[in-house]
Amino acid sequence: MNPRPRAAPRPEQLPPDGARAIPLNAGWVAWVDEDMFAALSLDVWCVSRRGGNGYVTRNRPGAETRYMHRLVLPTAEGFEVEHRKHRGDIQVVDNRRSNLRPATDSQNQGNSRKPANCSSIFKGVTWDRARSKWQSRLMVDRRTRHQGRFAVEGFAALAYDLAAVKQFGEFALTNFPVPGSTNWIFG
Repeated sequence: MNPRPRAAPRPEQLPPDGARAIPLNAGWVAWVDEDMFAALSLDVWCVSRRGGNGYVTRNRPGAETRYMHRLVLPTAEGFEVEHRKHRGDIQVVDNRRSNLRPATDSQNQGNSRKPANCSSIFKGVTWDRARSKWQSRLMVDRRTRHQGRFAVEGFAALAYDLAAVKQFGEFALTNFPVPGSTNWIFG
């Protein structure tokens, strides 16, 4: 049985030089390095959405589900493959080697996006209804670390950013630009 043909990428989804686009379902594409394209394009890949991110998976009958980014960058036991930048705004999963890096589970959490159902526009900030203040908190090794409560939402976001950079370094996905870094949310 032949898979359904996929739509061609939209102009904003066209990959940069040295990369190719593999069409996925639901109008998404995956960017891969030129040297990986031939091997990866032999399979039918699908995007699955989790927490605002897109992950490219291969499902074969009777076989284990595989993630494309883990095939592009194999890692040692105990490490995950983490995406430096998220491109979900244009329905692209950037699986080029330059956008992937090995990370611990905690580092991967540091570069995760803000949940969609959050009461704040900022990552790491929620509204504390009982105290009528904005609360800043950070997840480290699946444990919550409170950074304080603030009357101003932006101050709570800044407290989150400072704690995230201290804890996760280059893996911190921050709300505001950090000098020397390109890894922030609203840019």
